[in-house]
Amino acid sequence: MVEEAKQFINSPTMNTAVLGMQSMLQQNMDIRSGKNAIHANKTTYFSKLDDQNDDQFKTMVEMAPVYILYPKVVDGFVGTIFSKDPKMMNIEFTDKQKVNNKNVDLLGNSINKFSENVVSEVIENGFCATMNDYSDSLKRPFMRMVKSNQFVSMRTHSDDGYPKISQFIFYEEIDHADPTDEFLSISKNQYTVLDLAPNPSNGGKENYRVRILEAISENKVGVNSNEVGEQCYVKSEMFPKKNGEYFDKLPLTLHGVDANNFTIKKSLLQDISDMNISVMQRVVDQVYMLHWTALPTPWITGSDGDDSDSPDTIGPSKIWHISNPEAKVGMLEFTGQSARAHQDYIENLLYIMATTGAQILKKEGVSRETATSVLVRTASQTSLVGTMVKNVSGQLQTALEVFFEWSDIVIPNDFQYLLNDDFIKVDMEPNAQIALVKSWLDGALSHKSMFKKMKEGELIEANKTFEEELEEIVANPPPFFEAKQKAKLDAAAAKIVGEQGGDNTPPNKDDMKGSNLENGNIDNPQATE
Repeated sequence: MVEEAKQFINSPTMNTAVLGMQSMLQQNMDIRSGKNAIHANKTTYFSKLDDQNDDQFKTMVEMAPVYILYPKVVDGFVGTIFSKDPKMMNIEFTDKQKVNNKNVDLLGNSINKFSENVVSEVIENGFCATMNDYSDSLKRPFMRMVKSNQFVSMRTHSDDGYPKISQFIFYEEIDHADPTDEFLSISKNQYTVLDLAPNPSNGGKENYRVRILEAISENKVGVNSNEVGEQCYVKSEMFPKKNGEYFDKLPLTLHGVDANNFTIKKSLLQDISDMNISVMQRVVDQVYMLHWTALPTPWITGSDGDDSDSPDTIGPSKIWHISNPEAKVGMLEFTGQSARAHQDYIENLLYIMATTGAQILKKEGVSRETATSVLVRTASQTSLVGTMVKNVSGQLQTALEVFFEWSDIVIPNDFQYLLNDDFIKVDMEPNAQIALVKSWLDGALSHKSMFKKMKEGELIEANKTFEEELEEIVANPPPFFEAKQKAKLDAAAAKIVGEQGGDNTPPNKDDMKGSNLENGNIDNPQATE
């Protein structure tokens, strides 16, 4: 800890880009959190009617059901992408690294689970980051995911024609033990500042620096408010190095839609989140309207108001006495046309959400349509998400390369980490399967080529290798396979013995007698087995 740095300083404030995303992030978080969060922030999402007091407004909002739709669409997309495991190719790991790969973030998440968390955050909120870090206590590197709602500020520069992140700040809430009560804890804001700064130990050259700022008081202002006032001090400051060398860039990777991600953008599905709020608003209007029109409302014309005997209620035991013979009474009738308009609008919003977001999740059933035509027809629907998945794959690969490099793992030039971008399941047609196997048996293509085509037709697991498939076939051969092989070997042995004049020469068969099975003209695997 740098003692002289313990000065009262204002906490970092959000830059414009991050600040502009806060309402979107809050909306997505409230939708995923459910009914209580929506009700707690009702003034943000619903309009208070004229002359309506706070209690009436609260009642109006809370009497309507809350439809949580956006998180389900997001989870559906993530489930589709990870219905097949990512591929990590052309790299060899030590036994120790294989263990570390099952817990890359020191939170128990494997590489694939960490990737799933990153993809989920990018799909739901548009962006996040991966910070490569090192644990001194465990003597091993690890990866830290920075969620979108932890972003405070970021800065880029380009001194050699290539953009680089020169500063990145994120925050988290850290719990400390309450000195006055062992069963309570105090939550304080902690800011991690990553930047390039002059390094006194390296001749003033700009190197990667890590500073930890901790709030003085637990009564935090709140980072999302962007208000100045929270006081912090520099808890620690260091210039990390590996093998005696300082770093000249930040070991940080931003994840988002763009391949070279140095900006933050909203999610591809953010419009669906906005439509989810619109559905909630329309449902509140509809329920409130039905509440006021559900009970019968009487009306009277021609009464002078002096009919003291007239009751002010209605029912089977009440009679209205009106002295004016020209007076008329009746009941207000609600035709329901406005309710139907509300319902039509809600159904239209739900349809738009389904067609916009869930079309990619549609599983193609068996039909006369060929696999090729299905893929062509759905390509335009999946291309945008497919591009995002490929870009995030590249970003995750960059973060993994740093993780492996810090683990002293040799990274070959052809190393790849690829997320699944095959979203449309179209199994190979039966006739195509038969033709493929026949081509292999006829020698028109190799066994490996047939295996590859079977993988493309989704008849074999995407991550299975040719060698693994052969090993499984040998370990669990098809029915009658061993019996047929044994019969062929026995026949060959008998032929050799016969040619050598041995006593084991099989008797001459009379093809005119007996059945084809008895004469061995056709195989009988069942009998052999």
